[in-house]
Amino acid sequence: MNFSLRSIFVIIALFRLNSQCEKIDLYIGGFYPIDNVGWNGSGLIPATQMAIDDINSRSDILPNHRLNLIIGNTKALTNLGVKVLFDFIHLPPTKIMLLGCGFARVTSAVAGVAKYYNLMQTTFSSESILLSDKTKYPNLFRTCFSNSAWSLPQVLLAKHFNWTKVATIARRSDVYDASMERLLSDLYQANIEVLASEGFIAGTNFKRQIENLKAKDARIIIGHFQEEDALEVFCQAYRHGMYGFGYAWIVPGFLSPTFWNNAVNVQHVNCTPQEIAIAANY
Repeated sequence: MNFSLRSIFVIIALFRLNSQCEKIDLYIGGFYPIDNVGWNGSGLIPATQMAIDDINSRSDILPNHRLNLIIGNTKALTNLGVKVLFDFIHLPPTKIMLLGCGFARVTSAVAGVAKYYNLMQTTFSSESILLSDKTKYPNLFRTCFSNSAWSLPQVLLAKHFNWTKVATIARRSDVYDASMERLLSDLYQANIEVLASEGFIAGTNFKRQIENLKAKDARIIIGHFQEEDALEVFCQAYRHGMYGFGYAWIVPGFLSPTFWNNAVNVQHVNCTPQEIAIAANY
């Protein structure tokens, strides 16, 4: 009888210990741009999982809890990003926060809606200066700098090489209009003449804009655009001979090392990957 009672106490103690070791699962909704033309964010998924595994392996961060990542593919599209958000909200399991998106335009759409559901969101690569507006995006936090920070190093680069005349070309959108406005102001303050400031609509032909830059004899060209835009920009640069000795293109550092290989997937780009590579990789 004594032995039986002792056994029961041992079983109860083991049950309590097991209950205390049982971890509570927490779920994060992740937005990733996969299967899209241009920058593909699929490589961010294993990096995110490594961070989650690191947290889960530690006892000093979220003890008795286990983080889990739920992956949503936005394909870099704003409407699909919002659909993924609603799927995260309405489909189990419950998500405690959001991670992403890769592109500022998708982040803007998602964060603008997520605030009404009191969801916290952290983004790792959305650089738009507009996302700094806490009245519009109160629950959005970034681990990357704003693209307004591009301006100062670009101006300092021009001054370092004693370039007194530059030109700009940028995608027309709220995101890039704001960053370009900041750059033009800083160039003016630095007494650097802007020969031309060209803008284009994504997905169109940029022939006219490149012809205008050439007519102005622009040699130092600062570009603010996405990777898919770079295909057409450097296609037209190749067609108009605006590359090689005597030209300097200053473009975003997030362009893939061989972005020109995506030219075969873009209908309006009438250059081969090899031709774009000649202009962009001189």
